[in-house]
Amino acid sequence: NFEAFGFSEICPQSYRRFSTHGENCLSLNIWAPDDEKTHPVLIYIHGGSFMSGTGSSPLFNGSKLAKDQNLAVVTFNYRLGALGFLDFSFLGGGTVANPGFHDVIMLLQWVRDNIESYGGDPDLITVMGESAGGTVASILPCVHEAANLLAGVVISSGIPTGLITKEKGRENALKYLDFMGVDSLEALRKIPAEVIGNRSQEFGQYIESGITSYLPVVDGNLIPDFPMRMVRRGEMADLPLFIGATGEEASFLRYDHYKESWGVESIIDAGGAKEEPDFLEQMFKCYEGVYGDNTDLHPYSDIFIRLPLFLYAREAAAHQHVWLYRLDWYSRLQGTVGIKAFHSSDLFFFFGNLVPSANINTTILKNIPFDPGKPADALMTKIIYGSGINEAEDLSRQMRDDLAMFVRTQKLPWVKAQPQNLMAKFYDMPLSTEEVMPPEILAFWKNTEYYKDCLDPLR
Repeated sequence: NFEAFGFSEICPQSYRRFSTHGENCLSLNIWAPDDEKTHPVLIYIHGGSFMSGTGSSPLFNGSKLAKDQNLAVVTFNYRLGALGFLDFSFLGGGTVANPGFHDVIMLLQWVRDNIESYGGDPDLITVMGESAGGTVASILPCVHEAANLLAGVVISSGIPTGLITKEKGRENALKYLDFMGVDSLEALRKIPAEVIGNRSQEFGQYIESGITSYLPVVDGNLIPDFPMRMVRRGEMADLPLFIGATGEEASFLRYDHYKESWGVESIIDAGGAKEEPDFLEQMFKCYEGVYGDNTDLHPYSDIFIRLPLFLYAREAAAHQHVWLYRLDWYSRLQGTVGIKAFHSSDLFFFFGNLVPSANINTTILKNIPFDPGKPADALMTKIIYGSGINEAEDLSRQMRDDLAMFVRTQKLPWVKAQPQNLMAKFYDMPLSTEEVMPPEILAFWKNTEYYKDCLDPLR
C-alpha cells in the first residue's frame, strides 16, 4: 500500500484560488482501487487557457471514478503561462519551445515506467484533456514520443487549432520581454516565478490577446506540424478517439468579466476582418433559422470551440475510430440563470463530483481526504445541481460508464463518426443520438475564411 497526505504546491499563476504556488509544482496524484489487480489507467490533463489550473482541483478528485469504475486515475501539474508556453528558445542558454508540453511528455513516460507499482496497467493508458488540456490531448497523437505510450485519447472541449507558428511564438516572447522590462535571458531568469505567475493575466491584457496569450508552438521538433494538417494527411497515430463538447460552451460569456478575460471582442474583430462585410449579419440569420429564439450564444460556442473540434473529429474519422458526445442536460437553476450546459460542466459528470463532500474520502488510497478546497466549491455544485440531483447522478453514472468502457476497451457502443455524418451521443434526458452540429450551421461556416483557416492555418 502507498499513502499520501496532501497535494503539492501548484504552478505559478494569476489565479489565486487554490493552494500555495511555487516552482516545486511538477507533481502528480494517483487514485487506484486498493486491491492486488492491475487496472486500466486514465491520465487527466487540466485546462485553464495554458495560464491557470491544477491537477489538484477538487473537481478532478479521482476517488469516485477510480473506485466505481476500477481505474487508476492520474492528475498532474504542468508549467503554465510564460514559464510553460512562451518560446524563448531563440535566446539560447538551454531554453526550449513548449516547456509545459515537455512536462506532459515526461509525465506520460513516468506513468508508463511506474504506474504498475500503483496498480495501473502500463500497456493500457488513456489520456483525457479538457479545454487547454483537450488541446494538448489533440496534439499527442501527432507526437511520436507520446503516441507510442497511449491506447486512446479523450478530448473534451479542446481546440485542435489552438497552436501558433514559431514566428508568432517569437513575437509573443519578445513582447513579454518588453512587458517585463528585460532584454536578456539572464535578466528574465532573475524574475521570481511568483511574479511571473501573478502577472500572467496582465500580460494577456498588455498584448490584447486574452485567452490566446499563451499557446503551444509548432516548433518543427517536438510538435512537427499543426494537428489539423497532420490529421488531414493521415499522419496522426491511429489511436481511437472519444471527442465531445457541451451544448452551451460559451454561455458564461453573458458575464462581462469573462468576455473581458477571454478577449472576446478583439478575437471576434480580428476574425471578422477576414470575412465579408455582412458576415455577422449572415451568421446570426443562419443561427436564428436553426435555433430561433434560443440562438443566444451558440455562434460563439461554435467559433471558440465546437467548429474546430468537430472539424478535427471529421478529418480523423477518415483514418481511425472516432466516437462523439455532447452534454446538453442542465438543471433548472442553470436554465434560470442562463448558463445551461456550460464549458467544462461535463467534467462534473465524468468525475462524478456533482456534490463534493468531505465524506468522499477514501478506501482507495488511504488517508487522502477529499478536500473540497474552499467552501465555495461544494456550495457551487450543490446550488447548480441540487435542483436536479437525481437526474444528474443518473446521467453521471452513464457518462462514467462510457468513459470507463473507452478506457478499458477503446470502443463505445454507438455509431462511430464518419466524415460525412458526425453522429454523437447526446447526454440528456432522454439520451439520444444526433448530428453533433446542425448541417445548416456547418454549411454556413464552409463558406467562411475561418473554416478554411481551421483546416489549414498556414494556407
